[in-house]
Amino acid sequence: MLGLIERGQKDGSFSRALRPQAITSALVGAAEGMMRDRLLAAQQNQPSPFSEAQIRAVFGALISGLGP
Repeated sequence: MLGLIERGQKDGSFSRALRPQAITSALVGAAEGMMRDRLLAAQQNQPSPFSEAQIRAVFGALISGLGP
């Protein structure tokens, strides 16, 4: 993922205001949190707190916010 962020910063798709390592850590943390919430709900026989489509939408919003 770090390489993708670096490439996006080089080609102007992403802002250079943040270090690539910070962006990568934030995105991985978001993914871990969302997957954890879904796993915990499944273990407790509860409905998933959000769908896969919602996870994709959240990541789309996060990535869009990285633009210059």
